[in-house]
Amino acid sequence: MIQTAHAVAIQEAPLLKGKPLSVPAFTAIYPTPTSTDDKISVCTYINNNFLQKNSFASPPSHRGDIISANLFCRTGPNTYTTITLTNCYNRQRRDGSRSIHPLTILPATDNPAITVGDLNIHNPATDPSRNFSARELRLSQPYMDTASRAGYSILNTPGTYTRISLNQAHRNGVIDIAFSNHRATPLVRKWLPLSNSSGSDHRIIAISLALPNADFAPFTTPNWALTNWNLLSPALQNTQISACDTPSMLDDWFDKSLTLITDMIKQHTPPKTISKWSKKWWTPDLSQLRTIFHSIHRAFRKGRAPPSEMKAARNAYFNAIKKAKQDHWNAFIANADTKDVWRLKKMANRTEDKIPTLPNSPTPTLLNNNLINAFFPPRPEGPSPSPIFFPNTPLITPNEVQAALGPTSNLSAPGPDTIPYSVWKGIHRANPRIIPALLNPLIQHGYHPLSLKTANGVILAKPNKPDYSSPAAYRIIVLLQTFSKILEKIITLRLAVIAKAVGLLHNHQCGSSHAAGQT
Repeated sequence: MIQTAHAVAIQEAPLLKGKPLSVPAFTAIYPTPTSTDDKISVCTYINNNFLQKNSFASPPSHRGDIISANLFCRTGPNTYTTITLTNCYNRQRRDGSRSIHPLTILPATDNPAITVGDLNIHNPATDPSRNFSARELRLSQPYMDTASRAGYSILNTPGTYTRISLNQAHRNGVIDIAFSNHRATPLVRKWLPLSNSSGSDHRIIAISLALPNADFAPFTTPNWALTNWNLLSPALQNTQISACDTPSMLDDWFDKSLTLITDMIKQHTPPKTISKWSKKWWTPDLSQLRTIFHSIHRAFRKGRAPPSEMKAARNAYFNAIKKAKQDHWNAFIANADTKDVWRLKKMANRTEDKIPTLPNSPTPTLLNNNLINAFFPPRPEGPSPSPIFFPNTPLITPNEVQAALGPTSNLSAPGPDTIPYSVWKGIHRANPRIIPALLNPLIQHGYHPLSLKTANGVILAKPNKPDYSSPAAYRIIVLLQTFSKILEKIITLRLAVIAKAVGLLHNHQCGSSHAAGQT
């Protein structure tokens, strides 16, 4: 269930070199404390499937115990509902107080807002059957009063414990609390504790939301490496592309013909599945050591365990992690091939992404519009030219398609249709008549369909810029559909032959001699 969640909020998240671990299929957001002594205690993971159709923004947090995220949930073509999700770990200080002020945990906002976290407080509102000391009530009541004044409601089912006591002499407790303000409460459908499968002494809590008309449908990408060519190839061999009799209907004819092929290959291709959060070096012994360390650490903070015992448990836990990682690394190196070594080198040189934060762009729609206007300034558009028939244009042959597909890389990033070159190569092997039949009407009429003019734009930060608040600090890479680039390559090869024949290209210019020789 964790793998299908849209957002996962974790307190006391495991750290690697002082930062939360990266998780496949999720984007991590966490605070950046200004003090080196302030440990990162919270991390929120946003599901990448959710981000295919929605987006988020995270205001900077310079303290390690709290992080917020504004989730922009699509409710229409150009409309969003913004939900503020606050994740906190209310640390217990040595003087017995708590680290986060109630107003910080429960912010005043016009957005639907939900606050979740380990608040480290006990109160009758969440655990009515517990006997409370005056100190516990003095610590917890300001949070409940602030919630009431700010219009927040408690989502917990009263009396349902969230923390499991490892000491059977002590009762379980309720210190993991979720709040929702008056705008978010109508959206909450369920607050449900799951089985204790986290390896911690805290239970996993699932909160279900329902937004009117919100687009939460998962965006599935076909796993092209698992396309069933044994079943697909016979179907392709029996497929024929009908002729386009009316030039004015080229767009409709092309879209219908291309959709016939793409739907066929997608029916024989399974979707990609979300990767599980898996640490290959983790062992059951580490789970047990982690549980022991967390238990003794909490006892130490409450004065029930000596420092030496807490230090010994901590050293045993982290030394065991270090040894498990080293053993796994040694085993990996012993069996690594050339591809593994180069992939690790690229990962070591990778820098953190810089997300554009432009002035006057508080929402994804405004940010997108400002970037588009900066990269592609608006200009008046004239009417699209009508197709013109060129009767003397040579038809594209299967050999030309093969010459264009041959040098292409199967790892090239595809465009909006997500179809890589490897799929078109497989289609061409199964039926060499399909791709020429789709392209010949286009080249004969000198027309490029509107559906092939859509592209994905990827914004990348230029390195070593002093200020990343301007579009000039970024560049855009446009990912066209691979089918569009097949036609482009065929035209390029034909032009290279003509240019060489009339002496416009030198034999050694841009490899034109080699390119012409392939045609």
